[in-house]
Amino acid sequence: RSSKLILSRYPKALPIPTQHDSNGNEPTSSDVGWLQRVLNPDMPAVFVDTDALGCSASGTFQGLERSSGRRQGGTIVNDTEVSLVRSIVRSLLKCGLNSASIGVICPYRSQLRLLDDDNFLRRMKKAGLEISTIDRYQGRDKAAIVISLVR
Repeated sequence: RSSKLILSRYPKALPIPTQHDSNGNEPTSSDVGWLQRVLNPDMPAVFVDTDALGCSASGTFQGLERSSGRRQGGTIVNDTEVSLVRSIVRSLLKCGLNSASIGVICPYRSQLRLLDDDNFLRRMKKAGLEISTIDRYQGRDKAAIVISLVR
C-alpha cells in the first residue's frame, strides 16, 4: 500500500484562471478543475484524457502527436503532452513538493528529448527532477510520478 502524497499548499497554491477567453466567456469547470483533479492527494493514480484537446469545433478528432526525425515517418512526439507535463510539475512544486521528489517517465526517447528541450523542465532537472525512460527509471522511487505516453 502506498502512502498518501503530502502537498502542504494544495489546493490553495493552484492557479485559478480569471481571464476570459477571446469571446469573453468565463473559464469552464474543466479549464479550472483539471489540475485540482490531477493533483488531488486522495487520488493515488489519475489519467488525463487528452482526446478532447484534439477535437476541432466540428467534433473531428485530430491527433496531437507529430512525426519528428530524419527518416521517413520519423518518430512520434507530442508537444501538447510536454505542456501538460510542465503544468503538472510546476503545480506540484507550487503545492509544496520539492523537485527531487518528482519523476517524469516516458517510454519513447524522442518524447524524452522533447521534454529535455523544455526550458522549465531543464531547470528543474538541475534542481533534482528526474526525467527518464521506463527502462532507465526502473528501481527508483519518487513521491510523484508523471507519465507521458505520447498518444
